Amino acid sequence: MSQADQIQHLLQLKMDQYKGPITPEVLNRFTDEVMQAINQKPQSHAEGLTPEQLHGLLHFLFTERSVVKLNRFISDPTALQSPLLKLCISFLEIIQREETIKLTKTGALPLKIVGELYQKGIIVETVFSSPTKVRTETDSISIQLVKLLAQIAGLTKKREGKLSLTAKGISLLKSPVQLLILLTETYFLKFAWGYFDLYESQQAAQFGAGYTLLLLQKYGKQEREATFYAKKFLEAFPMVVHEFEPSYSSPEEQFNHCFTLRTFVRGFKWLGFIEILETEKWIEETQTHWIKTTPLFDELVTTSPRSI
Repeated sequence: MSQADQIQHLLQLKMDQYKGPITPEVLNRFTDEVMQAINQKPQSHAEGLTPEQLHGLLHFLFTERSVVKLNRFISDPTALQSPLLKLCISFLEIIQREETIKLTKTGALPLKIVGELYQKGIIVETVFSSPTKVRTETDSISIQLVKLLAQIAGLTKKREGKLSLTAKGISLLKSPVQLLILLTETYFLKFAWGYFDLYESQQAAQFGAGYTLLLLQKYGKQEREATFYAKKFLEAFPMVVHEFEPSYSSPEEQFNHCFTLRTFVRGFKWLGFIEILETEKWIEETQTHWIKTTPLFDELVTTSPRSI
């Protein structure tokens, strides 16, 4: 039974049981009661969340209306387990040391700065099993990402081709926890995850990312394949697969690849939320990724007790 049919069925039951005249006011009251009942009914295909809770995850992630929130009271040493945070701090400290950094004509970081960040070895990007050779900014997605997040979050400013810190950036350098919170919120809510890849869908994996966080809270302490989470995600949001056209592989396979890359291989791993064990052998041109949450994730990401 579709939701529209379900609403109509419940409304008809209420009207059949009502002894008085069905006025517009009565009908509106019945409709409100039916909608409230439906919105608060646990959905088996969505880990028992109600439509109301799903709506909060999709549109109000990390706020009071969301069952998934960020714990702002973790310790600095715990926050510093995040590779992306450590790379961001190094980036901001370099700018602070230099006072201003003159960008190239294309707006990129100078080779010297890129080299200094890369040599720290905080995030090592690989192609297959070999480290990526990094010389310019465009050679490193993680360095580009930190630069973009810092700008979007208001930590840096660019004037007349020069990059410098804002008062906000200077202040948050002293507070790793608050800086990690800001980076996480910016990454989930303001940065477009599809920026660095060629997948047709711009929203896949990022749409409903709060639900993935909830899945990790529930299942992440045990090592599981990335496809386990992709399957769970599609059970809750089956419409997402329609954003992929059949081509070299099925829409479902394309979604799995996209979901794993955007969610795990880059975002969650670089934030320090997960550990990944990758198989050494390639099976049907797809590497198997085994996912497990980290102590940082367990402390930073919280869920309402009734949601899991």
